[in-house]
Amino acid sequence: LLISDAGTLKRIDVSLVGGKNTPAFQATMSGNQSISNSTETKIQFDTEDFDTDSKYDHSSNYRFTPTVAGKYHVTIRVNYEDVSAEDKYQRVSIYKNGSSVQQHGTRSVASTGRDKSTEVNGIVTLDTDDYIEAYTSHNSGSSKNIQASGKRCLFQAFKILT
Repeated sequence: LLISDAGTLKRIDVSLVGGKNTPAFQATMSGNQSISNSTETKIQFDTEDFDTDSKYDHSSNYRFTPTVAGKYHVTIRVNYEDVSAEDKYQRVSIYKNGSSVQQHGTRSVASTGRDKSTEVNGIVTLDTDDYIEAYTSHNSGSSKNIQASGKRCLFQAFKILT
């Protein structure tokens, strides 16, 4: 990048201008996860697609602890298998430090053999010691699987430049 300073050209590396959208990660699931009826359950995203700063725990806590204060864009998407009951819901929630801070739910109508996706997106302000997790629940009457195949379920976040 070249900058003119009163007629004198100066050079600066682009990497020094602004910042980066990191830390950032995206995780998916290696297999389906069974979710019990009417139980808020942490989703076990155990496969990292990328993790720029090794801040996502994909083996035990399934949480993102960026250790860099700022605002983060967070997305969680789940896909439930065979949602066939009428007037049933499924919900996806962003948890910060163990409490829900944002959620989105959908209701289904009677249809057999149809999968149902729900997604929540939000901006979450995090301090250096905060963490976020992905949770889901449904009321379909019995346990339901959320699907791992084809990246139908994912958890991702990145720092927003401010």
